[in-house]
Amino acid sequence: MDDSTSPKPRSGRETLQPELQHQILLQAATPEDLFSLIRASPRLYQVFLLDKRRILCRVARHQFHPAVLPEIFTLVSLSEIEHPLCREAVIKYCQNDFAEIRSWQETDLTISQSATLCRLGGNLRFFIKDYAQSTLPLAKAQIQSQDFHITACSGSEGAIRLSELSDSEAGRLQRAFCRFEIYRYLFVRHLRKPHRPASSSMWYSNFSAREQAICYLEKLPDFQIAEIHCVRDYLARRLYGIFQRLENRAVTLISPGRASGIHLYSISGKSFLCEHVEHLLSLGLPHLRRVYEARGDAQEALFMPGTDQHKKLKHSQSLFLSRALESVDPSISLEQRNIPDLLLSAEADHLDNLNTPAGWRWAYLPGLVYWPEGPHYKGLRDRGYVFWDYNRLLEIGILERNAVDVGKTAFQEKSLILEPSVEQRLLDKYKIKAQNRLAGGAAR
Repeated sequence: MDDSTSPKPRSGRETLQPELQHQILLQAATPEDLFSLIRASPRLYQVFLLDKRRILCRVARHQFHPAVLPEIFTLVSLSEIEHPLCREAVIKYCQNDFAEIRSWQETDLTISQSATLCRLGGNLRFFIKDYAQSTLPLAKAQIQSQDFHITACSGSEGAIRLSELSDSEAGRLQRAFCRFEIYRYLFVRHLRKPHRPASSSMWYSNFSAREQAICYLEKLPDFQIAEIHCVRDYLARRLYGIFQRLENRAVTLISPGRASGIHLYSISGKSFLCEHVEHLLSLGLPHLRRVYEARGDAQEALFMPGTDQHKKLKHSQSLFLSRALESVDPSISLEQRNIPDLLLSAEADHLDNLNTPAGWRWAYLPGLVYWPEGPHYKGLRDRGYVFWDYNRLLEIGILERNAVDVGKTAFQEKSLILEPSVEQRLLDKYKIKAQNRLAGGAAR
């Protein structure tokens, strides 16, 4: 018989009973794993079609730490509501503490909701890996060198795989990024639409920074406020690093006249960089991921989205997360603290179920509240001190150091505004060239 006409041997998965094939699909760890299975096996694909809703839901849930599921379901709920939310809706969400959402069961999820969770899981894996690669090297470098400074970060600084993070470390990071997104859904600001009458502006009314802190942030234990603050600082540091890369690129490509017409590249416009970074944070993780992954002209367009680069950038995000974090009342945080008297040990990471992390217990000083603007907390946040397990901190050697001393070295965001703009750098460049030409002519 011709070998070309003989039937191809079937793989072991193809010959399994349907019940076992169904269990294989239910155990897929990520959507990518599920897709690989059903693409490689026609039989598994048929089994998938018979129970698509349950399989997608189970795989979507596999991506998240069990303690983070309330935040996950909250995001699913918020993503299906028209935005921006009216003031009354935001207050209702916050006052109810999302109680209805916390009672969701996996059978309550539709295929569309499971797909939303799958996309969220992919974004979280990207940012958690990038966070670890951008942050852990800072903690290690300071222990190894006394002459250490934290600079803006335009890309990952170390090779760290997701599998190297413990379940509790990944869970804490998932919780923080999810709460960042929840905050964005609740409080992102929108200007009143031009075609709506002035009387309808109430639907686009905004909470003050203090109101945002009261409604959402101060309902959390202060170490979980610090988690959100760590994520905010990391996202901003990456954006500042990307802007520096865009500036360096622009200096080699455009003229001073062209630079003066691009607001953030101009001498007067660079002072608005912090406000623009705040605007980018309000666009959420999906957009930020596109900014981080793009290069060249595409990255520049994503960094300044929906704006005319030749006009002054105008945003409505000056009261977004950064101001709300600054408005957290330390006295309320002190009342909520209630840190259990636990020894700083590896066992606590397991017992606490994502609570009172080792880095917090190391940095906590009796009588010292979590004041976001405190002189040393910024430096600790740059190192992600509330995310890492005891064993990792012990390996780095940071537990042997004084937390206040470690925190003194921090990334100074506002210092970037004081650096010369693209327009100024180009003017200086052309001035030096002109002086060199004059000097050369005089020598001849």
